[in-house]
Amino acid sequence: MQFNEKKAHAKHMKNEHPEVRSFFCDMCSEEFTTIYFLRKHKMESHLPEDSPKCDACGKAFLTLDLLNAHKLKHLPKEARQFKCNRCSKKFFEAKRLKVHMLRFHAKSKREFKCAHCPRNYETKPKLLRHIVEHVQDDIFAIKHGHESSRWKCEYCEKIFKNMGRQLVHMRECHPEFKAFICGWCGEKCTNNKSFQKHRRMNHRTDSLYVCDECGKPALNPKKLELHKLTHRSGNEGREFLCSFCPRAFAENSSLVDHIKRFHVITTYYCAHCPKTFKMKFNIRRHMQLHTGEFKHSCQYCGANFVAADGRDHHIRNCHRFIVLALTCQNNFTMSKRRLDIGDPYVRRSDMKEGGPTSSKKTAVLLPTIMAPKNPYTGLPFTPKYNELLRKRMTLPVWEYKEKFMQLLRDNQSIVLVGETGSGKTTQIPQWCVEFSRANGKKSVACTQPRRVAAMSVAQRVSEEMDVCLGQEVGYSIRFEDCSSAKTILKYMTDGMLLREGMSDPMLDNYQVILLDEAHERTLATDILMGVLKEVIKQRQDLKLVVMSATLDAGKFQQYFDHAPLMNVPGRTHPVEIFYTPEPERDYLEAAIRTVIQIHMCEDIAGDVLLFLTGQEEIEEACKRINREIDNLGPEVGELKCIPLYSTLPPNLQQRIFEAAPPPKANGAIGRKIVVSTNIAETSLTIDGVVFVIDPGFAKQKVYNPRIRVESLLVSPISKASAQQRAGRAGRTRPGKCFRLYTEKAFKQEMQDNTYPEILRSNLGSVVLQLKKLGIDDLVHFDFMDPPAPETLMRALELLNYLAALDDDGNLTELGAIMAEFPLDPQLAKMLIASCQFNCSNEILSITAMLSVPQCFVRPNEAKKAADDAKMRFAHIDGDHLTLLNVYHAFKQNMEDAQWCYDNFVNYRSLKSADNVRQQLSRIMDRFNLKRTSTDFTSKDYYVNIRKALVSGFFMQVAHLERTGHYLTIKDNQIVQLHPSTCLDHKPDWVIYNEFVLTTKNYIRTVTDIKADWLLKVAPQYYELSNFPQCEAKRQLEQIQARLESRQFTEGF
Repeated sequence: MQFNEKKAHAKHMKNEHPEVRSFFCDMCSEEFTTIYFLRKHKMESHLPEDSPKCDACGKAFLTLDLLNAHKLKHLPKEARQFKCNRCSKKFFEAKRLKVHMLRFHAKSKREFKCAHCPRNYETKPKLLRHIVEHVQDDIFAIKHGHESSRWKCEYCEKIFKNMGRQLVHMRECHPEFKAFICGWCGEKCTNNKSFQKHRRMNHRTDSLYVCDECGKPALNPKKLELHKLTHRSGNEGREFLCSFCPRAFAENSSLVDHIKRFHVITTYYCAHCPKTFKMKFNIRRHMQLHTGEFKHSCQYCGANFVAADGRDHHIRNCHRFIVLALTCQNNFTMSKRRLDIGDPYVRRSDMKEGGPTSSKKTAVLLPTIMAPKNPYTGLPFTPKYNELLRKRMTLPVWEYKEKFMQLLRDNQSIVLVGETGSGKTTQIPQWCVEFSRANGKKSVACTQPRRVAAMSVAQRVSEEMDVCLGQEVGYSIRFEDCSSAKTILKYMTDGMLLREGMSDPMLDNYQVILLDEAHERTLATDILMGVLKEVIKQRQDLKLVVMSATLDAGKFQQYFDHAPLMNVPGRTHPVEIFYTPEPERDYLEAAIRTVIQIHMCEDIAGDVLLFLTGQEEIEEACKRINREIDNLGPEVGELKCIPLYSTLPPNLQQRIFEAAPPPKANGAIGRKIVVSTNIAETSLTIDGVVFVIDPGFAKQKVYNPRIRVESLLVSPISKASAQQRAGRAGRTRPGKCFRLYTEKAFKQEMQDNTYPEILRSNLGSVVLQLKKLGIDDLVHFDFMDPPAPETLMRALELLNYLAALDDDGNLTELGAIMAEFPLDPQLAKMLIASCQFNCSNEILSITAMLSVPQCFVRPNEAKKAADDAKMRFAHIDGDHLTLLNVYHAFKQNMEDAQWCYDNFVNYRSLKSADNVRQQLSRIMDRFNLKRTSTDFTSKDYYVNIRKALVSGFFMQVAHLERTGHYLTIKDNQIVQLHPSTCLDHKPDWVIYNEFVLTTKNYIRTVTDIKADWLLKVAPQYYELSNFPQCEAKRQLEQIQARLESRQFTEGF
C-alpha cells in the first residue's frame, strides 16, 4: 500500500501493524517501537562530545530543550508554583501541570461509555466516531436510526462521517482512485487542485459556460454570474470581482482592501459591555459612549450621539420640520444633495434656478422660531436646562450673584461662607466661568477634598450648563481624568491641582481658582492655600475664592490679607436633636436599632441618613438592616438601603439621588436610607433626608513621628462636624437628628473644630511636592498652621534616605522623577529601582494593587470558603507576591467578574488596579524607565522582586526576636503579624507595608527578606555605629563581618 504523506503512513502503521518498529536510529539503523527508546539509545550510544551538559550533575543531553527540562529537577521544592488541585502534586511549569492533568485526571470527566468495549470519551461526537468501528454504518445512520452508506470506500468499505474525509482516505490509501472527471475530455484527476489546473491548461477557450456579451469562458456558473457583473453600468473596466458581494474593482489591490475591510472576520471586543465589532473604527466610535466623548448633539433636545448620521436620523424622526409643497413656474433644485440639518432656513446660495417652463414641485423648509443658544456649545438649550434653571433660581445663593460678581471684579481673593444647601458648590463656579469668559477666557478650577464630590458635582454642573461631561465641564481625580482641551470648568481633588502646579508653577491655565470645603483643612488644601497665596502675588489676573461651610471664617480672612467676606444663608429648617441618656457601648448596634425604630414608629415620610466610619462598617450595616426588615414581614413598608463611600463606582454613587419606595396599600411608608461616611456632611446634598443618625465617630489619619507610624483610627468628631451632620436633616423640611452620645459628651468632650490634617500626617509626600514646586525654605513657608518641627525633620530624613534629597536638602534627579508619580515616596522609589533588578513589570502590578482598596473579600457567611480561595493565591514568601498572583490570575481569566466572585476577590478593586497600572506605565514611558521582567523559570525571578521591595521599604522592617514577637528596626515597637497575612511561618526578617493600631500592634502586607539585602540597599540607613542596641543589631554585625571576611564583591 502506498501513501502520499508521511503522517498517513505513520498512522496506518500504528493502527494496522503495531508490531512493526517504526523508529530508526540514523547512526546504526537500529529499530525501536517508540521515540522514547530511540532517544535513550542515542544518549547512551551516539552522544556527541559537544552536546549540552547539566551544570549541577554533568549529565549530557541531545538538545537544549531536554537539558532545560532536566534542570527543573534541581530546583528547590519552593519553586514548584503550579499545584494540581486533585492530587496536590506540584510542578515547575504550567505546561507540565497541564500534561499531568490530561494524563491522570482527564478520565474522570469521560462520561460517554462505549457499549461494545471498555473505552469511554469526554463528548458524544467522539463516542459516535468510535462506534463506527463496531457497526457497519456511518454517523448519519447511528444518529437517525436508519441504514446509510453515503460515504463508504469502494475498495475497503470503510465508512466516513462526510465526503471530505472519504476523499482524503481515497487519495491516501487508494491513489489509483481518481474522483475528479473532466467534462470535456473525460480525463480523471486525484484532487481538485490538479483538476482545476487541467481545465485551465487544456480547456480555457472551450468552456461550457460562456459570457453572452463578450464570449469570455468561465469554469462554473458562479464564476460566470460574477463575470457578468462587470458588464453592468458603472462597472466597465473593472475585472476584479469580489466573491462575497456583487462588487467589481479595476485593480487587484482595491479588491484586497475591500475584502479586508468588509469581509475579513476580525472581532473586536468592548471591555465595558458585551458588544463586538468587525472594524476597529466602529469600536473606537462605540467606546465614546463609555468615555463620554460625544461629538454630536441634538440642538432641540440635547441628546448625544457619537456620529453625525445618528444625530440626523434622530432629528428627522423626532424633530421633523414643517414641509410645504408649493407649485411654482420656476424650478428650484438643491445645489447640495443634503442641506445642513442644523439650519432651519433654505438659503438662496443653496438653490439653483432652473428653466421657467418647469412644473416640478419643490419642498421648502419654513422658518421656525429659534430658541436661545447655549453660549458654550452654540446649540439651543434643551428642555431639561430650563427645568434645572428654575430649580437653580430657588437656591439661596442665587440672590447674591450680583454681589459676588462685584466682589470678584474688585478683589483678588474672596472668602465665602455658605451654609448647608445654599448651592455655593454648583453655582459659584458657573458664575466664575462667566467672569472668565468676559475677561481672560481661561479655565476655572474648583477643588474638592474628596473624589466622590468632584465626580458627582461635575456631573450635576454639566447638566445645569447643558453640556457634556468631559467636554466643557470635566473632573480630574487620582488615576482618572475626565476632561479635554475644551474644558472651561474643571472639578478636581486638591491634590490634583497641586500636581498641575509641578509642571505649571504659576497655574497660567486658570483665571479663577476655587477652594471648596476649605473648613475641612485637609493636607492638600493647606498646602494649596500656602502655594496660591504666593502665586496671586505674582499673577494679578488670578482670582482666588475660598469657600467654607462653617461660620469660623476669620482665620481664612486673616491668612489672605483681610480678604472680603461674603455670607450666604442656607435653606435650613428647624431640626430637633435627641441625645442618648447613657453612652452606647456598641454604636453600630445602636445605629441599626435606631434605623428600625424610625422606620417602624415615625409617621412622617422622609429618608434616613446614617453616618458610619468606613466601607466595611457600611456594608455590614446594610446587610443587617435588610435582614431585620425582611424578618419583620410584608406588612412593613419597603426600605431601600444605599451605601455611600469614596471607592464606590460612580454609577452606584448616583443611587443616593433615587426616589424613595412608594407606600404600600396598607399605608406603610416606604423609605430610603443612605449609609455614608463623613463625605455626606458637606460635600453632597441629598434631598428628602428628614432623619439623621449620628454615632459621633469618623476615621481620622493619625501620625506619630517618633515611631514613624501613620494609621487611620476611629476618633470622635468635632462639634462643627456634629452641627454639619444635624443640618442635613433640615434640608427641605423640619427634621430630627438622633445623636448616639450624651449631651454632656457633646458640650464637654468634643473639640470645637476638626484638628487640621497637616498637624497629624506624615509630610514625606508634601515636602517632596513643595521641593518640586521650587519651595526650598520649608521652615519659613507660610503654613496656616505650621506643622511640628519633628514631623518636618522626619519627612526630610525619609527623603534623604530614599535619595530624593541630597545632604543639603536639595531635590535630586531621582527625587524629581519620584515627585511625578502620584504615589507615596517609598512606592515611587521602589518602582524606579525595580528597573535595576529587571522586574519593573511585576513591581508595577504590585504598586497598583497597593494603591487600591483591599482586593480580598471575606463575607461573614462564607469565611471558610473565602480563606480557602485566598490560599490558592498565597505565595510562600509573603503578601506582596500574593497580590501579584491575584493580579496575574485576574488578567489570565480575561478580567472576568464571575471569576472574581467565585474566588472571593473584589472585581472593582482589581479593575481599578488595572487602570492605575496603565497610568503608572505611561509615566514610566515618559521618563524612559524600561519595563522588563526576569525569566519566570529563573531562580532569581522572585528574589529580584523582593530586592526591589526592599529598595523602597527598607525603613519599614521588623526582626523576629527570641521571645517570638517582632521588633521594628530602630523604633523598637513590639508588633505581631496581622491575621490576614499569607505567611504560614515566621521569617527572621520582614518588610511591612502598613502599621495597624488596634487592640494590638500589627504589621500588615508583609514579605520575607534577607538581612544582607538591607546592608546592600541602604548602607546609610543601616550604619551600625549609630544603630540602637538590640538583637537585630548583633545579627547585622555578624552578617556584615561575614561579608567583609569573604570579600563580598559580587553584584547585588
